[in-house]
Amino acid sequence: MKQNRTLVFILITLISCSGGGGGSNSQAPILSETPTPPAPPDLSANNPDADTTTQDLPSYDELKDEFEGYYEYQNQWGLNMINASSAYARGGTGLGVTIGITDSGLDDTHFEISSSRISANSDLSYSNYTPNTSQKRHGTMVTSVAAGKLEKLELSPMHGVAFDANILFVAIQLSEPDPEYNPVDLGDDDGSGNVTNAPDFTGIDNFFSQLFEIYNYYDVEIVNNSYGYSGNIIDYTEA
Repeated sequence: MKQNRTLVFILITLISCSGGGGGSNSQAPILSETPTPPAPPDLSANNPDADTTTQDLPSYDELKDEFEGYYEYQNQWGLNMINASSAYARGGTGLGVTIGITDSGLDDTHFEISSSRISANSDLSYSNYTPNTSQKRHGTMVTSVAAGKLEKLELSPMHGVAFDANILFVAIQLSEPDPEYNPVDLGDDDGSGNVTNAPDFTGIDNFFSQLFEIYNYYDVEIVNNSYGYSGNIIDYTEA
């Protein structure tokens, strides 16, 4: 028993004397409060393009009112008729969309036409010559209505519905309309389904087949064909 007491005494003495050089008078280190972590680095200092301000984006109503306030919008009555400002306020300006227009010609120098938005794959000439000013008039008007520039100036009389859209234009040679409308002759039907003396529309079918292959190839999403058969329709029953 005496040996056991001696061993316990030695162990207690060793424990009380352990420590770093302080002998029996050393004290355990006292931890201070949990240190505050360092602030994250300011990355904007190394990025001149970083936006360090917080800006509120305009609301739908504010954007809608903005577009409706432009002189060009107010002067083109069709825009208000289709409530175009609602689409613009939601980002529907035609950006990223290509419109295919088939018409008699296009004046790509017209002040309503943004030449940078006319696709380089457009065909602005006929097979044997370039359309004259008169032949370009209708196609230029159609293109302006579809995608005329928005300049936000009173000097410009109007802007197009999809003013941010691109245009792939294909010029086709159209004849002047006859004074009177002549219905299309589909041939003679004997009543049993047999048709004789029918005109051959193979050439027209092949043309439009090739035309729409071009539009599909260039990812055209909307196509406009503002022309019809020769002659003026003046009778309701002819429409």
